[in-house]
Amino acid sequence: MSIQKLREFYKTFYWANNATVTVIGNFQPAKALAIVKKAFGAYPKFPKPIPALYTEEPEQLGPHRVVVQRPAQLGVVTIAHKIPQAAHPDHAAVAMLGAILTDGKNSRMYEAITDKNLSTGVDSDVGYNADPSLQLVFLPLAPGASDEEVEKIALQEIERVKRDGVTAAELKSAVAKTLAEASFKRDC
Repeated sequence: MSIQKLREFYKTFYWANNATVTVIGNFQPAKALAIVKKAFGAYPKFPKPIPALYTEEPEQLGPHRVVVQRPAQLGVVTIAHKIPQAAHPDHAAVAMLGAILTDGKNSRMYEAITDKNLSTGVDSDVGYNADPSLQLVFLPLAPGASDEEVEKIALQEIERVKRDGVTAAELKSAVAKTLAEASFKRDC
């Protein structure tokens, strides 16, 4: 990207009315808002409306695969699925599915992969974005594990969810863990 394009992007999008401020913790909303206004209110707004996104990713007609090979002791398998933007009504369900698949020792992928010494753990990340994003499932390989085998098992678990759904107990546990994690994060 040229420096001219970078400057154009900066001059178009880096404005106070296109920023997000996050306030976390035990605070009084009126005081917090006053602090934010004092700190950021002096910055000018963009003199015209912030442009909407004008690009849209083309329809995906099949899987995309990327293989990165570098000198390392252990590999990782990452599986990504397209998901809707964070404001979409289905986004919370996607986040709970990620928790059911990977959060904790009772998660489906932990039992199917990590308990069999094929990975060192499992994790999932859901993009919380204004635009459509990706849900990522990370499967760091254990010594001697095959990326092909780990990928195959992970995809089988995803297909099993698609075919059989999730149990009420799995969903209840995922919701409870998510709420507990959010509570603990607020206490930090």
